[in-house]
Formats: sequence, C-alpha cells, structure tokens
Amino acid sequence: MKKAFILIAGCLLTLGVASCNVKLGDASIETSGILDLKVPERIEYDGIDTVSWNSVSNCDGYTIKIDEREYNTTALSYTVSFSESKDFTFMIKARGKALYTSDSPWSETFTWHYEKKESGGNQGDKKTKLAWPTNIQFNDAIISWNEVPNAIGYQLRIEETQAIYETARTSYDVSAIFKESTSFNVKLRSIAPEESNYLNSEWTVATP
Repeated sequence: MKKAFILIAGCLLTLGVASCNVKLGDASIETSGILDLKVPERIEYDGIDTVSWNSVSNCDGYTIKIDEREYNTTALSYTVSFSESKDFTFMIKARGKALYTSDSPWSETFTWHYEKKESGGNQGDKKTKLAWPTNIQFNDAIISWNEVPNAIGYQLRIEETQAIYETARTSYDVSAIFKESTSFNVKLRSIAPEESNYLNSEWTVATP
C-alpha cells in the first residue's frame, strides 16, 4: 500500500516531468497530473421538456448549452422552457474540479423540438403530446425501447423507404422487413389513444 501511494503521489507532483497511465472512474491521469473527464453519456430528450444524461465520476457538475446560451447544474436532468414552440440545440460537458480534474470536451450537438403547452381555455380540451420512446437498444435484428406512459402503441418509420410499421409492444423484429443484412435509418414515435387528451409524440431518431 505504501508503494502504491508513493507512485500515484509522484505522478501528481511531477507535473509534466513524468507521465502516468492511470485510470480512475470516468477520468484518466494526463501528463499534467490533472484528471481529464469523459463526456456525459446517454443524453436523451423525453420529447416534452426534459433532457437527461448519465453521471460522470469526479466532476463538479455540468455545463449545458441551449441555443448557444450556457447554464450550470449539478443535477442529471434539465427542464427546458420557451415562450413558443421551436426547435432548439443542446450540448453538455462535465465540469472539472480545480486542481484535480479538467472539463470534459463538449458532447455532440443535438437538435430537438419543444412544443409550447397551451394555457387557459377549457382544461378538458387541452391535449398533451406524449413523450417519445427513449433508451432505444439494438440487439441483432431486435429494436427495443422503454415503455411510454399513456401510449397505446408505437410506430417505426424506415427512412430509406418511408414505410411505417406499428406495434403495441416495446420491441420490434426488423428481420421481418429486411431479408438480408443491410444498413438503414429508423425513427420511432409513441401513439396516443383516440378520443383522449393526448397527441402522438414527435418522431425520434434511432441509430443502430
């Protein structure tokens, strides 16, 4: 234990004189002795107003960028709100702790749609758009996703053909569509019950 402690301490104190190849959680020690954080993963928008992501070890919170405006948070989700319905862009990075960790790179830029909720009028006439499917997984020919509350089913749209397939389950076997191995792009959306206070969700992109 004493030798291990001296090795790590030496790596942190030499500050560029020697380099180390030591990994710790979601960070790695660089030649400067500072831990370089990873970009947050599993960044998802629920199709209504909330963006969520996985935690990053050894960070001091997160900086998010919405339409080029930055906000800081220590939570693992953020609720967006705009004065009107619009598309918006979203990026995120993990913030480093002074002297210990450095900021992660920015994530890729996501573009999503926000639908402004109606206010006033007869409350019984208001309709809420369903959240779109999240946690989309690809396992060979099976596409699966999380159940969406109040949805009666889901639609898949193959972008190459614009064909739409519907299912009441939270998975779909695309081997029934493609008879041989091929690459394709697919979108998913949640289906609302007829004569209800809900609307179908927006389409979300699923990347195999």
